[in-house]
Amino acid sequence: MTRLFSLILLCICLSAQGQGHKIQFKVSGLPDSVITIGYHMGTQKYALDTLQVRDGSFVIEGADPLKPGLYFTYAPTYYFEFIVKEQQFSIESVYGKGYEHVNVFGSEENEIFKGFQITMTDLRKQQIELQNQLNASPADSLPLQKKLQEIGDMITSFRSGIIEEYPNTFLSAFLSLMGEPTVPEFTEIGDSQDRQVKQYRYYRAHYFDEVQLGNEALIRTPLLQPKVMKYFDQIIPQHPDTINVEIDKLFAGIGDSDELFRYWLVSLYNKYQGTKI
Repeated sequence: MTRLFSLILLCICLSAQGQGHKIQFKVSGLPDSVITIGYHMGTQKYALDTLQVRDGSFVIEGADPLKPGLYFTYAPTYYFEFIVKEQQFSIESVYGKGYEHVNVFGSEENEIFKGFQITMTDLRKQQIELQNQLNASPADSLPLQKKLQEIGDMITSFRSGIIEEYPNTFLSAFLSLMGEPTVPEFTEIGDSQDRQVKQYRYYRAHYFDEVQLGNEALIRTPLLQPKVMKYFDQIIPQHPDTINVEIDKLFAGIGDSDELFRYWLVSLYNKYQGTKI
């Protein structure tokens, strides 16, 4: 009987542990200090907890699972973003160094995110260097602009490759928010104005094709809310009937999620209350 009780107690403890979260960080060289753990929510950042750093180590843990999304650690001289999907993992890094010095254990999402960040850092560095050259030498603008376009195409292709290779990940859904519909040229339409109208209608109809509106984790990123608000501000006609129809479509797209319903209800109420539209 005692042995049976011990086994039951062990199962309960293991079950409780599995339902919670434990994320361990080791940042070699990080000074002892207080660090803030936070997450993105729309265009804002919110603090989740503050932790003491000792010998570069700190642990985020609790009895309940963390909601998936893009999180961050912050101190005055340190900032690091990571993905929460798995609830038990660890990350090792080096203070003052980039993602190439990061080691991830137990989180496929963050392993993919690490690779993405390494490549993107290199491509963005090339972009900045070319832009600086362009600013310094306007006379050489055409070849430099061509190189900038090539880097931009490489970034788009790289992002698309991640989305295709890891279609069921949070990172894939997150990166999809950066894309835009590819609008056909409709060269068969001779009149330029009619062609532009056709292109606009296509763009509007396909604006959310790659956006997972029903994915709760995406509200804990800095990209979803601006993506949606751009649609309401810049894409659709600013007419009450049109806006109401599009709001209904948005709520239909989020499915049965209470969290998303509350989030967009508050966001859209704050946006349109008191407006003359």
